[in-house]
Amino acid sequence: VNGTTPETITLREVFTLYFRHKAPGLADDWRRMAQTRRGYFLTVWGPDQLVADIGQDHVDLYARKRRTGEIGGVTRKNGTGRGVKDGTINGDLRWLSSVFNWAHRRKERGRRLLNGNPLRDVEDRKVERNPLRPVASPARYAATMDVADQVEPTGVLRAVLATVRYTGHRIGAVCALRAEDYLRTPDQLRRTLAALGSDEGLADVWPHGAIRWSPEADKQGVGHVTPISAPLREELERYLQRAARIGGVPLFPAPKDPREAVRTDVMRNALLRAEK
Repeated sequence: VNGTTPETITLREVFTLYFRHKAPGLADDWRRMAQTRRGYFLTVWGPDQLVADIGQDHVDLYARKRRTGEIGGVTRKNGTGRGVKDGTINGDLRWLSSVFNWAHRRKERGRRLLNGNPLRDVEDRKVERNPLRPVASPARYAATMDVADQVEPTGVLRAVLATVRYTGHRIGAVCALRAEDYLRTPDQLRRTLAALGSDEGLADVWPHGAIRWSPEADKQGVGHVTPISAPLREELERYLQRAARIGGVPLFPAPKDPREAVRTDVMRNALLRAEK
């Protein structure tokens, strides 16, 4: 309508359309995170930045300002500030990449908003190399599961831990799951696979069901479906027998508001109590 083309659309225009059409469907926590990151990118690159021209120099500038704390720094307990680590910067850029992927798929009057994702040409997204992470042994997991219900009697902690263990997904992605993302029947699985353009025949070889992961909650910003094992199916069914959840509500609700998904810090604190 206003003459904008994929070559002339600006960062502000892409964000405006994204928050108009996509953001309303996000969970509150994810929407607030997206709004914060939008502000960072608009501040560093400017609202009139042509998306098609974004490249390595832009990414390097953004990373430098985030790393030094000039944009979105972290305040220490003593009141001094510092920049963020490369993993946080990488998360910002992954989110922006998911926005550009959405804009590439989005059509207005039959025309794509973007011809492609300009961040695909960026070789280095400032990834933290081989970060050290603790590994939980099977014995440690089993001992924690034995006392999970004593610490958190609703069953959310136990179900979340099982989902993390048997799917290998991050705690944030697990906490963001909706009840409808747990695909319990072959029909649910076939419809979801068809909607994603995947092989519907997988429903016949995934006997225990599957989980649908939204791109907003995925570390790489990619929506996908993964099968689940018999032990995880048993844990999820055990959990839902105690607290039935259907439709678009959070699969793992917050303690004080079942309309909101449980926060990762709440699960972290519960896990620490269980391990203690």
